[in-house]
Amino acid sequence: MRKRHICRHAVLALQKGSKVLIRDDADDVHDDATDNHDDATDVHDDATDNHDDATDVHDDATDVASGAAANDDDDDDNDDDGDDDDDADDDATD
Repeated sequence: MRKRHICRHAVLALQKGSKVLIRDDADDVHDDATDNHDDATDVHDDATDNHDDATDVHDDATDVASGAAANDDDDDDNDDDGDDDDDADDDATD
């Protein structure tokens, strides 16, 4: 009977020990998942910052283009004779 009692205690100790190990493993998995989630959040935040920066660059380029269009003197003839005939020459004939 005594041997059976000792074996029973050994089995209970092993079961308890494996439950503790399983709980510890689950805690480790949870911690790893939390770390991965935090890393993914950081990547998302960086991507959002990059997108915001790109939007700012686009807006600046749009402002520059709008300013250039506003400063256009409508002299699209590419010549030096002062007329607007688009002939790309240097004479005064139209």
